[in-house]
Amino acid sequence: VSECFLDDEIKIFRKGARPIYQYDAFLFIGLLGLKRGMKVLEAGAGSGCFTRCLIEIGCKVYSFEKRKDFYEIAKENLKIYTNKEVYLFNDDVENCKESGFDCIFLDMLRVEEKIPKVIDKLKNTGKIGVFIPNLYNIQKIVEILKENGVVNINIIQIDLKQLDPEKYRIEKFGFPGFFIYGQKVIIND
Repeated sequence: VSECFLDDEIKIFRKGARPIYQYDAFLFIGLLGLKRGMKVLEAGAGSGCFTRCLIEIGCKVYSFEKRKDFYEIAKENLKIYTNKEVYLFNDDVENCKESGFDCIFLDMLRVEEKIPKVIDKLKNTGKIGVFIPNLYNIQKIVEILKENGVVNINIIQIDLKQLDPEKYRIEKFGFPGFFIYGQKVIIND
């Protein structure tokens, strides 16, 4: 990861949506097996923090943010990446014209409604990751993923905290939530 991507820099990012900080983002990236050159569809750009992590590792990113106010914030935060392969859209992810993605990452409201509408944009053996803030709809999301050909589904709880090394107290809280991920597999007869 380049030197320009530091935790301190994210602290000064303009925020509108709950950001995914780098300690969570790189965990998601590792679990999804993402690396340079991969094509990623992201829905729920928010402040652009996760988008930025994807760009930093060299992914080609198509990021959708439906809310105009969040889109404007993400656009401002990502403006330094003019010569990278990042495409930011103020639109609903289901309107994405591209396909053949190595990964789809969803961090948005009513994610269970979007999975069936975007899963076909994922290439066979591609991975999908869903970040949600609570337990409320985990079972429904897992059912929808299975119905749409996703296997090897895993769920992890995210609840990291950062301690101030000088005071040994919690300096900031991570955003507790759950990360559900798996792999799309189509078996040809």
